[in-house]
Amino acid sequence: MLELAAGETALRGFVLWGMGSFARVGMEELPWLVVPIAVGLSWSAVQAKPLNALLLGERYASSLGVEVVSFRRKAILITGLLAGACTAFCGPIAFIGLATPHVARALMRSADHRHVLPASMLLGAGLSLACDLVVRTSGPAMSLPLNAVTAFLGVPVVIWVILSGRRWARMSA
Repeated sequence: MLELAAGETALRGFVLWGMGSFARVGMEELPWLVVPIAVGLSWSAVQAKPLNALLLGERYASSLGVEVVSFRRKAILITGLLAGACTAFCGPIAFIGLATPHVARALMRSADHRHVLPASMLLGAGLSLACDLVVRTSGPAMSLPLNAVTAFLGVPVVIWVILSGRRWARMSA
């Protein structure tokens, strides 16, 4: 319905937004993007201990003093803030948030969030910029959308996670 009511310029903007791009974030939009990202990442950075406790289960985390229900609500709110801010400005960029933590965990050879969270933040930023560089250097003849490049990197990671999860399940049984 929105597509029918929208003008040509608005429709073109919506289609381009849907492909994902960092190009439309200029200096005037940057403060509106940086503030929610800084809040979300700051909160996330100090939550390594409760996250580590939750790796061992809700009962264990609760016995260590983590208010599980409250913590989950806050984590969902912060995750929504981070995802919403990025999506509002850059469009729905697929697979970076899904694949990056798994790659960071594998690179760090640890599930400890004190190491995985900063590694995920740096790796996610690096992968995002590398994908954007591929898009910008692809030239007008090829003109790749950012979502296509991130999917090219992210799909193999997701398949790897699924297959290694099955192998882990077979080993633990």
